[in-house]
Amino acid sequence: MNIPFGASTASLDRLHALRLPSHTPARVRALRGSLWITLDGDPRDIDLPEGQSFDFDGSRAAVIGTLDREARAQICAEVQPSLWLRLRAMLARAAEPALG
Repeated sequence: MNIPFGASTASLDRLHALRLPSHTPARVRALRGSLWITLDGDPRDIDLPEGQSFDFDGSRAAVIGTLDREARAQICAEVQPSLWLRLRAMLARAAEPALG
């Protein structure tokens, strides 16, 4: 399932994951249960315990899921990233090969 722009909440289980597209700065908060986050091209996974949040800079797509029986996530795709995160995202986009 893709996430629309703006703030939304989603219930997750072991069989369903959310996809956050690249170039979409966002904040994800684990409202209930813990979440795991995988960023495209990044070998590490991020474990997000209940009550914690993680800010994406938008430089790559992400998959958000859970290993719990049930979890609830809040995604705010309108978060204003810090200057450092915006700079990193701009540099990542500049490093991508040109299409066409």
